[in-house]
Amino acid sequence: SVYTQMIVALAPSVDAFLAETLSSVEESMQAVEALAQSHVNKPLLISYTLNSQGKLRSQEAVDIALPRILDFCKKMNVSRKSRIH
Repeated sequence: SVYTQMIVALAPSVDAFLAETLSSVEESMQAVEALAQSHVNKPLLISYTLNSQGKLRSQEAVDIALPRILDFCKKMNVSRKSRIH
């Protein structure tokens, strides 16, 4: 994927990767999958934008979306350290 190619190309020059202002769990899963496929051992930080109702722009509720992405990390064997503020 394009994400995997970007991770591999940038890995020697970065301390972490930032998937910023994502709008859906699907986008997050693509970033996590790319990191897993790249075999690069660097942190991936994910941030979302929320609409005025406090949901992701895809209309997914945050309290449902976050467990889905964390479960996907586990499935992809990507270690997760979650700090939610």
